[in-house]
Amino acid sequence: MITFTDVENNEYQAQCEIEKTDAVNGEKSLSGTIYFGQDVKANIAKGWTLSFLDEEYVVVTYTKNDKENTVAFSAVQSFFYKMSKTGFYEKWNGSHPFASYLDALFAGTGYTYDNTASVAAFEKQDWGMSDRLSLFNDIIDQANVEFSVKGTVVHVVPAMGSDLSTIVRKKFNLDTAEIQTDNTSFATYGRGYGAYSKPNDTTSKRLEVEYKSPLYNYYYPKFGAIEAVPIADERYTIADNLLAAVKEKVDKSWAISLTLNLVDLQSVGYKYAMAKPGDYITVIDENLNFSDKVRIIKVTSDYDIRGTRTKTEVECGSLSFAEQQKTSQSTLSNVAAGKIPVPNEWLTSQVQIATNSLLAARTQINFTDQGIIAVDKSDSNKVVILNSAGIGVSTDGGQTFKSAITADGVVAERIVGNLISGVAFETV
Repeated sequence: MITFTDVENNEYQAQCEIEKTDAVNGEKSLSGTIYFGQDVKANIAKGWTLSFLDEEYVVVTYTKNDKENTVAFSAVQSFFYKMSKTGFYEKWNGSHPFASYLDALFAGTGYTYDNTASVAAFEKQDWGMSDRLSLFNDIIDQANVEFSVKGTVVHVVPAMGSDLSTIVRKKFNLDTAEIQTDNTSFATYGRGYGAYSKPNDTTSKRLEVEYKSPLYNYYYPKFGAIEAVPIADERYTIADNLLAAVKEKVDKSWAISLTLNLVDLQSVGYKYAMAKPGDYITVIDENLNFSDKVRIIKVTSDYDIRGTRTKTEVECGSLSFAEQQKTSQSTLSNVAAGKIPVPNEWLTSQVQIATNSLLAARTQINFTDQGIIAVDKSDSNKVVILNSAGIGVSTDGGQTFKSAITADGVVAERIVGNLISGVAFETV
């Protein structure tokens, strides 16, 4: 049963078929058909919400079918709806720390953010006077980071997901696969034009950059420079920022989309949980002569009226040229500009997140020669081991323990607390 809530917070029950979509950076939505629940079918209206898998969604469209006596609807996760309906009535210019943009956007919204990405201060021109969701997406794109939403906390990270050892293979846990390549926008060369040296004089010299992709020389003898539509935006005043935008446009002009229909791995006792948006998995399909590590950008799952997942479709792509060619390039870490105290509400949210996670866990305990091993029943990637060497916490099925306490010390990707004291503190 699905719980719907009207504007006056009255609750109603209904049975629905649901299609749930999760994607990297942005899409978290539902579409469904209501079959049983006369109160909902008769009275559903704007402003109604529903709860599905412990998340609140806002109904944005609904269609009543009197012939079949059903109601089809679509809904978006509350964060995306509320932020898109909340304005930011300021206009900013100049360079500001990433945290300053986030603080301004989240102030008074009822949402908090948790940022673990290191981002240098960056410049914006005429930023603001729009809805908060559009402005949030704008700075997320410029900072080249990703985010996910859990309850009222938005987690900003360098990249979502994990690099899993999960292998998806034809005739094992892969039903069908389809690879689509789109070369209509393919380019090897691009130009960008930014601000004029004299802002009020369009005849003055203009900031200009050009970029040639690694494929430029290969295709040049036959086609010459295959040019992308130029970027012309006077808001670009820094050459590196403009060049990055041109490079991204050219490198992503060759799109590959890989769509997979997966058998639910958990139902057949496979070691790993179903992959999530942002995760990397290895796909092998001899029929398509395809074998590669790919990134999941969208997961669409169907649920019947009993709430049972019946189908999962995974979309991997569109992959940039660098990812397609397996080119490995080291990325220099950005140095964060501007330091601010950790807000008390951030700490409070972290405590609440940890508390909710611990209380909601359903665990299987195994006693082995390695020690006591606790495995999350709903996500077998989450493992805790306790033995004479120490305590370790893993999020990849026990392959690595990035948070651990041993005789050699404490290892953790992050430590949250009101007070950290000691004899010496060293940063690297």
